[in-house]
Amino acid sequence: LTHPDPERVGQIALLDAHGTFELGRSAPTFSTVDGAHVGPLSDPFVSRKPLVLKRSKGGPLVLARDGSSTQVEVDGAALDERHAIGPARVVMCAQQITRQPLGLVVR
Repeated sequence: LTHPDPERVGQIALLDAHGTFELGRSAPTFSTVDGAHVGPLSDPFVSRKPLVLKRSKGGPLVLARDGSSTQVEVDGAALDERHAIGPARVVMCAQQITRQPLGLVVR
């Protein structure tokens, strides 16, 4: 992920092991590694329509655009609509080249 504020680098949002998780401008709430709540991304370059991460028991994590206009790359390739993400993959949202990168690591 990217964010114009370099102070946001290293913040985390915890995912449940199974279920649906939205990633957009207003959700989820991110925290520092010591647990202090910081808030959502609140970045105008991230779509109001969130990306959707879904994980079923025993299945891969599936990243879906679900109508979001956020530009997404998975393993260096643009995401069309959905992609099953295996272990240890990093998903990068490419918004502006000059922004500081954040990572979402799936294990």
